[in-house]
Amino acid sequence: MVPARRPFPFKKIALLGGLEILLLTGLWWMTLRRMDRMNQAVNDLSELSDPSPFRAALMGHLGKIHLGLEAYFKSSDPALLDQASQSRREFETSLPEFKKQSPRLFPPDAMEEIGKSFVAFKEAVDHALDANARRFEHRGKIEKNFAQILSHIYRDIRPLIRDAQPDGQERKEAILQVENQARAWQQNILKVWTQSAEAAKEITYENDNRGQTYLDRYARLELLPRERKVQRMLLALWKSNSDLARESFAREKVVGEAKAFMDARRAQVISALNTYLPALPPAELEARKRGYANSIRLHLAAAFVIGFLGLASLAAVLLGAFRLRRGDPLWPRRRPPAAKPASKQEPTLLMDLKGTVTSWSHAAETLYGYTASEMRGQSISKLFESESDIERLYKDLLRAPQAVFETTHKAKSGVFFRVRIEFRPIAEAAGQPAEIGLVCTHK
Repeated sequence: MVPARRPFPFKKIALLGGLEILLLTGLWWMTLRRMDRMNQAVNDLSELSDPSPFRAALMGHLGKIHLGLEAYFKSSDPALLDQASQSRREFETSLPEFKKQSPRLFPPDAMEEIGKSFVAFKEAVDHALDANARRFEHRGKIEKNFAQILSHIYRDIRPLIRDAQPDGQERKEAILQVENQARAWQQNILKVWTQSAEAAKEITYENDNRGQTYLDRYARLELLPRERKVQRMLLALWKSNSDLARESFAREKVVGEAKAFMDARRAQVISALNTYLPALPPAELEARKRGYANSIRLHLAAAFVIGFLGLASLAAVLLGAFRLRRGDPLWPRRRPPAAKPASKQEPTLLMDLKGTVTSWSHAAETLYGYTASEMRGQSISKLFESESDIERLYKDLLRAPQAVFETTHKAKSGVFFRVRIEFRPIAEAAGQPAEIGLVCTHK
């Protein structure tokens, strides 16, 4: 009557264990990743000479602006101006973004003061760029005049002078002196522009005066009509360049003053950054390091607890499964003697724990029609109407083992009838397995 023992759930146990190990592995991996990030943060914090990365970034943008403008003032390359403009935009966008990322590092008035100083710096930059643009425009006019002077000498005057002419050699030497002074004047002006050399500025005045003297001497010679016309053009260009050169020196001074004012405004921005974004105090730096270290220890403890609980739960599942495997679902192998039921009636039949009939009384012969020799060694299921009745009775027995149950049995003649069944566990005898007694009465 007792159903067959269910197979050991190896697949379920293996699946549960696999899921447990996978979960623990994932949690452990996440913990290690988190610890690595915190260790990196501690290392980065220790390596920073200035723990305020926001100030360092803003200083970097400011330095790029300065370097780009310095190079642009010397060469007037548009790419350098674009670089400085890009750095200026990055400074303007980074400041509010840094404030949003870490408001604790920015005092309430830091944004306002740093922003005001940078606006003043931008105005100074724009003023210097405007002065520089006018300066380079003026330089272009001077370079153009020099190019025309040399072109007239080479293209219009030299072809007209012949050595066979009575004063050909004298005219050639005179125009050569004019050309040499023009070239020297051009080089010295370039030195003043690029090197701000005061000595070169004085020499330019000498080149200017000597050149005009040589032009006057050349004009007093017997010149051809065409040659005379070109000489007057050279004199006009020379006087124009003389005025432009003196004005250029004044513009160089204006640009220098604008650059000095711009540098002063940049120094104010640096001062504002140093004032409102100071370096992290050593005490706060050490406090941060201790906080990271405590967090690392906490994560290690959490990882240990998670691993211990996971292994303990897996061990509990395995232990419970093996205990279930070792014991019978209905009656354990070791069971204390059961209490005698209230009824004094002797069992109608006995069966072992596998449901095999071991004893068949005279009352059983009368009730079912089978003799003892016919039923010994037979399964108790022979008396039941169907397997479903056995399953149902087994479940009822698990819920209330001391109760009296009713079911349908089948006699040897094939007649089905209702019976009352009372189960009595029989204590284990020395060397003998435990048995179950059934008291069966016709309803």
